[in-house]
Amino acid sequence: MVRLPPTAALLPIGDEVLRGETLDSNSAFLAAELTARGVQVRRILTLPDELDTIVVELQAALAAHDFVITTGGIGPTPDDMTREAVALALGVELELNREAAEAYSAKLGRELNPGQLEMCRLPRGCRLIRNDSVGPPGCVAGRVYVLPGVPSIMKAMWATICDEFSGPQEFRLSFKAGVPESRFSPLMRELGERYPQVKIGSYPRQIEGGWEVEIRLHGYDEEQLARLQAEFEAGLALLRG
Repeated sequence: MVRLPPTAALLPIGDEVLRGETLDSNSAFLAAELTARGVQVRRILTLPDELDTIVVELQAALAAHDFVITTGGIGPTPDDMTREAVALALGVELELNREAAEAYSAKLGRELNPGQLEMCRLPRGCRLIRNDSVGPPGCVAGRVYVLPGVPSIMKAMWATICDEFSGPQEFRLSFKAGVPESRFSPLMRELGERYPQVKIGSYPRQIEGGWEVEIRLHGYDEEQLARLQAEFEAGLALLRG
């Protein structure tokens, strides 16, 4: 029996991302990291700085996935709503986390100002994500991992928690089609119906003199992928012939 992978949803938060003012490199990084560790990313949903919207989407993501990871919105200003939204989604209070405040103060070497104290107001019962970066505290509340939006700080935090994510190894195969997509589409559909556990993707790219199409197979049964590839390539050979 092939073990199915745990699933994750990534929720980057911020109007600046939705306006195209900031590139969401965090989600690309986290998706690659999770996939490499055997966790299947099922959704990447960018959310606006709207408290009600964030709460609703957090609850929906928790209902459908094993892990939820947010990035952004944990600073001290009114448009930073992630901490409050996570508390509301989980039905807990938002309160000053003394451990977070003491650790943050120690890093800075001085007492925290009101804005810095605000960043230490976290969902009750959460676990801090420890790292050496000076920035807003991250935390784990239930199955929600709350990370900052600044990529360098986010990656520093991720390095301390990445081993908490694991799943079965995903196998991948790829090969060139040598036939236009319009011709092998029926074959791809037929094989997809016969091998529903395998993800089959077709990825064309323009090259000098025309187009090249790469077929990629993703799944958790290595022998099954090999059989599918053999059948696919045999069908492509007939189309080329």
